[in-house]
Amino acid sequence: IVAVHGLGGHWIRTWQHDNGQVWLRDFLPAQLRELEIRPRIMSFGYNANTTFTKSVGGISDQSMMLLDRLDGKRMQSYEQQRPIIFLAHGLGGLVVKKVKHTHSWDDMYRDLLENIRGIVFFAVPHRGANLAMWASFPARVGKHTSLGLAGNTRFLDALKRDSIERSEISNAFVRRAVHLRIRTFYETEKTGNSLVVDQESARLNVPNEVAVGVADSDHWTICKFDSKGCQRYGPVWKAVAKMAQGVLQQQSLCVNHRVLSDGVD
Repeated sequence: IVAVHGLGGHWIRTWQHDNGQVWLRDFLPAQLRELEIRPRIMSFGYNANTTFTKSVGGISDQSMMLLDRLDGKRMQSYEQQRPIIFLAHGLGGLVVKKVKHTHSWDDMYRDLLENIRGIVFFAVPHRGANLAMWASFPARVGKHTSLGLAGNTRFLDALKRDSIERSEISNAFVRRAVHLRIRTFYETEKTGNSLVVDQESARLNVPNEVAVGVADSDHWTICKFDSKGCQRYGPVWKAVAKMAQGVLQQQSLCVNHRVLSDGVD
């Protein structure tokens, strides 16, 4: 399971409640072990700030770094066959989608790409985000991220509703995502006076997607939970668990099929 944060996010803080609890670390592993699922859970960190940064990297650069780092974690042959589930927040969803379609032709990463089995999207702007709202509420946004007009604006450009880059990423991904398990969670509370990513933009609207809102959650709190008993958290962890179970069952069937095929004269 690989978590990818969004714009101005952080590999830990994006998933961390104000009380210090990180559900990827403090809740989910034990809950999955109770279901006899023992995944490695990793979080990808990258510079997704738009101000006070020297970074000039865009979505394509970050997707390549994600792919390369993940490949470096799968050196042994048994590791290379492990299925992958991504958890992506905001801009991180575009990075993950870019990984899936841009590098699909690359033999170097073939095993890794073929083992991407599912994605859980949290408020990902498939059709763009409300950037005007962000600019209007610097105090609220400043608590979580650095947004502005200076520095690296490539990420902001990609999030615009008329962004050609974002549109191309989304269209190409849909064509290659027919066999993926996809869960979508969208925000249900406004940040200031507006939703950052509304339901229409957060949904892919593909047959293999299950999309629901996270109660009492805005763009920043949608993937932060104070306890494993939190009502907001229940649908999220159960969706991840169900996806993991389905992926492992599918993998088991494929392995058994290969064994039977190899044994037939």
